[in-house]
Amino acid sequence: MPLPNHEIKLMEHDTLDPDDLLNTVHSDRSGGYRVTGSESEVTSIKPYLRVNHTCGVNAERCYRISDYTIPAEAIDSPNFYEMKKISLNEMGTRDDKKTCK
Repeated sequence: MPLPNHEIKLMEHDTLDPDDLLNTVHSDRSGGYRVTGSESEVTSIKPYLRVNHTCGVNAERCYRISDYTIPAEAIDSPNFYEMKKISLNEMGTRDDKKTCK
């Protein structure tokens, strides 16, 4: 099931500092999105997508934070990296974090 009108964050992993937020977009009515961003670093960047959602969460006022690594070969490519469909309900395939307010 698509996740329409949902916030998608493009983040960049930093070793010594907090991770950088490069861009934030919202998915369209069909769950699709396109996000771009850039960062000036001494070494190569390590971007990833972050999605906060309630898929697979049964507790009220709780949500999961799912991070998806963007492959290194997609970073400087003149083409768009197409992530394909992912299932936010699947647990154990990523290092998801669960948090409650």
